[in-house]
Amino acid sequence: MIGWRLSGALVASGVLLALWWLWGANARLSDDLAAERAARLAAERSAVLARRVAEDEARAQLQGERLNVELKRAAIGRSDPVPDYLLDHLRGLGVVQ
Repeated sequence: MIGWRLSGALVASGVLLALWWLWGANARLSDDLAAERAARLAAERSAVLARRVAEDEARAQLQGERLNVELKRAAIGRSDPVPDYLLDHLRGLGVVQ
């Protein structure tokens, strides 16, 4: 009778140990999946930010080219002349030469 109780206790403790081990393995797997998901989201966010920066740079370059065209038109007298203070400011920013 004591043998059956002892073997039952051993089986129960073995089952509990297996469940505890599986719970820990599941937690580690969940942590790994969460880290992978966070890394993937960070990569996607950085790709989106890089694309937005490239779009902003292209837009700024296009606006700079438009400004250069307007300044050239002003230089040949086809539109209102650009004031010297504005030209100096734009040269300081590197927009025009």
